[in-house]
Amino acid sequence: MKFHSLSFSIDEKTVYDFETSNGLLLPKQYRDFLLKYNVTYLEPNGFCIAHVNEINSSTESDNVLAYFLGFACEEREDLSLQWAIDIYQGRIPDEYLPIGFDFFGNVICLGLVGDKRGQVYFWNHDYEGYTDLTCLADDLDSFLMSFRE
Repeated sequence: MKFHSLSFSIDEKTVYDFETSNGLLLPKQYRDFLLKYNVTYLEPNGFCIAHVNEINSSTESDNVLAYFLGFACEEREDLSLQWAIDIYQGRIPDEYLPIGFDFFGNVICLGLVGDKRGQVYFWNHDYEGYTDLTCLADDLDSFLMSFRE
């Protein structure tokens, strides 16, 4: 798997300031990922979604990740975690953090609280208003290991 950084390097203070200003604590795996890659895209970038929720009953579909969000420069505000938090506030439940996008405008989210903490989820913008996000993986590393051509 290849990671292609689209932004500058960051340090612990950048992440700490982000957490403090947003009143959240990032799971360690994701924090480490940000410190290593910041904004990035992957090769390969395909992943599978097993739909088992109120929207779709037990089906699978393939999807393609466009990029993971991080701390972006002003020229690419749309790659910023803060931008995504602001845009999706009130649309995606607060217990999820938007961390990436597919090519169709759907959002990859990270669970922040309770038994969902650290798990990776899929938010389908076509079903906005539903609070039942689809779980993609138990943690970020498992999600990354699932990517394929």
